[in-house]
Amino acid sequence: MNGDAIINKPSINMDDMIMAYKDEYILFIRQKLGIVIGHQLSEMIKTIKEACQKFHCNPEAYLNKLKECPDDSPLLEHLILGITIGETYFFRDKNQMNLLRNSILPELISHKRNNNDFTIRIWSAGCSSGEEIYTIAMILNDILSDIKDWTIHLIGTDINTKVLHKAIIGKYTEWSMRSIDQREKNKYFKKVSNHYLLIPEIKNQVYFFYLNLNSDLYPSMLNQIYSQDLILCRNVLIYFDYECIKHIMNRFHACLQPNGYLMLGASDPVSQLDLKKLYVINKNALLKCASDTDISAINQKPLKPESQIIPKTIKFETRPIKHKTILVHPIQSIDKKLNELIGNQQWQAVIDLIDNNITTDNKNEFLNTKALAYANLGKLDIALKITESYLKKYSTNQYAYLTHSLILSELNELNKSEQALRNAIFLDNQFVLGHFQLGLLLLRKKLISQGVKSLKNALNIATHEQNTKIVPGSQGITFGEFTETLKHEIDIYQSRIEDHEQIK
Repeated sequence: MNGDAIINKPSINMDDMIMAYKDEYILFIRQKLGIVIGHQLSEMIKTIKEACQKFHCNPEAYLNKLKECPDDSPLLEHLILGITIGETYFFRDKNQMNLLRNSILPELISHKRNNNDFTIRIWSAGCSSGEEIYTIAMILNDILSDIKDWTIHLIGTDINTKVLHKAIIGKYTEWSMRSIDQREKNKYFKKVSNHYLLIPEIKNQVYFFYLNLNSDLYPSMLNQIYSQDLILCRNVLIYFDYECIKHIMNRFHACLQPNGYLMLGASDPVSQLDLKKLYVINKNALLKCASDTDISAINQKPLKPESQIIPKTIKFETRPIKHKTILVHPIQSIDKKLNELIGNQQWQAVIDLIDNNITTDNKNEFLNTKALAYANLGKLDIALKITESYLKKYSTNQYAYLTHSLILSELNELNKSEQALRNAIFLDNQFVLGHFQLGLLLLRKKLISQGVKSLKNALNIATHEQNTKIVPGSQGITFGEFTETLKHEIDIYQSRIEDHEQIK
């Protein structure tokens, strides 16, 4: 008798078989997604049962298929959708929203005005269908009378591509509106039948990106998840165990500006995590990233929690690809130290090392690294001048154009940023990071079809390489990992191309 036929035949005792494999499913989900099944156990069982009917297999076969399938498989997508649906709505938790409106955001804005810095970077981690980050957009539009003079970077990320589809469209039911004032409804939505559509002015301020928080993709300039003024991750950590929370909290810290804020949910399991520069300022729900001068003054105890899909962080080569110089031993030692500092996100130390330990004759080849360091510190004007100087010397270096483009994008110079990327791709039409970033930029400009086409170009290049090969211009990311990232990002937008008008 054919073994596959037996495996693929739905079990008569479906419920019993699901319970027999329950622990194996829980282990698989923990290892694959970093998610700990607790209160979602009933949702997991229901999802497995639905999947067995949908994909015509029994629980054992479904588990085996999950272990073997790629990360963009419908089987895995179905599982993720079933266990990660969280309740969200506009202006959820009025106390926290009032704290942001009346205290945190005004403080950040005042600090930036005093420093002549008119940029705000806010990230909603685990954004679901977008209500939270759109709420922040509404608050900023309310309290910033000169918002047109500011560069606003609002990012929402989630592991669930289905809810990201909804977030991009910006179409909501009355259930999502249950905590919003009538004034906001009238000002920021258009009522169509029994749905509410966000006005373009709000919708276009937010960019959505696929991300598994249990990954190493952040912080990274490539997806703009770095140097944040505020991170919101409310009622998301409840899905993870101690080690995952520790990993995520350390990455959140690396993503924050000095004096930046991290807002958690009241139910998130956080108490005593050993993070030296992140401390509690409002119970366990609001944390602040200390500046270097603040560290010795912190008296509060550091935090510690109770209780993939996405590749490692994409970073650039620390030296130009086409203009590498064979360095004598002292410089080789410095080059190794630079890589170590970059890996630890110690950007000021990178700048100091280049300025103080590399001779004038050798400094030119490190200008690209120096520009990235200044950009990661939020000093974009300085970074831009450095890349402009670099490109005068190395006008055939595609990686320098990529760095230049990313900085221009952060300064909201999108057309110039696009041209820099096209220059990079002209120099090397197989430049996979160039095609990837161009796709993201075009999506940000709401050129959906063109953006997806560029992402597909990057995917085509990546799939022709060995999965274990490292992507040139990155530190440690493999083509196999990068391919999975591209597939997810394409999936978010692909089904909306024919419905382009809704995305505008």
